Amino acid sequence: MAGYFSAADLVVLPYKSATQSGIAAIARHFGTPVILSDAGGLAEGVGEGAGITIVQGVTSEKLRAAIEAFFNDGHREAVLPQDDAAAWRSYTRTLLDLCTQIIGKI
Repeated sequence: MAGYFSAADLVVLPYKSATQSGIAAIARHFGTPVILSDAGGLAEGVGEGAGITIVQGVTSEKLRAAIEAFFNDGHREAVLPQDDAAAWRSYTRTLLDLCTQIIGKI
């Protein structure tokens, strides 16, 4: 997967309904910019920041405009920083800490 996401200029997620996206998390991990709709809780799950464009009230026209802006208005240089809070290492460390706390209280 690293090769695909690292080679991509952009990931576009035009969901009409969604609660979260594993694809968006993977794109963030590899620093690939994302354009996504504001469907359901998708935008909250991805968060905002460099390289994230959230299209409000998704339509084909709004998506087209966001994609064109990315390639034509200098947004192409945007690269997402590593989000340590979303990294698997941080996630597993937190999960193991929680398990240790639960087991220690039994």
